Amino acid sequence: MQNKLIYKNGYDNIFDFSFMDDFTTILIFEENGNDISNLNYNDKDDFYCYSEKKVYTENQLFSKFDIAKVI
Repeated sequence: MQNKLIYKNGYDNIFDFSFMDDFTTILIFEENGNDISNLNYNDKDDFYCYSEKKVYTENQLFSKFDIAKVI
């Protein structure tokens, strides 16, 4: 059984997970000169996946990688 990853709010940073090398936030994606007009996102803190060319909300990302959020 795989252990659930833990994200501690205000303590840990989600970008510390190695798989996050393939992700950035919409805000940083735009700041790097990328066009976000064709992206389907709700918040500039949503996550863009380079390999999938897809946007994930925080909840979708946590679900995808089985991350438990500890508040």
